[in-house]
Parts: sequence; structure tokens; C-alpha cells
Amino acid sequence: MILPQHERIKYLGAVRHEDIHARVSGFDALMMPFQVTELIQSVDPVKLYEYIYFDKPIVSVSYPEIERFSDFVDFYTDHSGLALIINRYLSEGFRKKYSDNERLQFISSSTWSDRVSQIQESLMT
Repeated sequence: MILPQHERIKYLGAVRHEDIHARVSGFDALMMPFQVTELIQSVDPVKLYEYIYFDKPIVSVSYPEIERFSDFVDFYTDHSGLALIINRYLSEGFRKKYSDNERLQFISSSTWSDRVSQIQESLMT
């Protein structure tokens, strides 16, 4: 695969876990530009949970499995939709869709133990 080249694009490869927060702190927004495939459509993307934790505006391609993140994520379905979001960010500022309270509530209810409880509850019904 040929990667796009631009002076403002830097390919870092794997980043050590302990260095991620420092890297993200300088970003205006976070993006999940997955190519929507059958596999992707069935995945609960951990990346969105991480992005919400980092407290930045979030942009992602839209697909049904992640619609539940709509309070936190600006979704696009095509290039023109992505361009609209980027242009809005540039003209209105990089504002996130959620409050700090919403973010903290989401994070506190998205632990692994909460997920296990949800699964157990689903299995019991």
C-alpha cells in the first residue's frame, strides 16, 4: 500500500503506551478513518473508548455498530461529509460534542467489570 505523503503527515509506527497521552495532548481532534468492511461492521472499536478518554473532538466513518457513540463522535459517510466536519472545525473551532461530565460518566460506566455484568445480564434474560 502506498501511503500519502505530505510535510504535515508523520508516520510514527507503534507508539509506546506510556507515550500516547503526551502525543495526543497536542492534537486538535482524533479520527477513526476505518474502511468499512464486513469485519469492521461487527467490531466494538476500543479506539473510540480511548478517544473519549482523551477528551478531544472525535471524527469517525459511520457504521451501525458505533451509532451509540453519536453523543461523542462526529460521523461522516463519504468524502463530502468529512470535508463538512473539517470545515466546521476550522471555522468554528475544534469543539467536542460532549461535556466533561458526560465523558466521565461514560468512562466510569465502560469498565471491563461493567461489560461483564452486561453480558451476564443478557445471558440471564
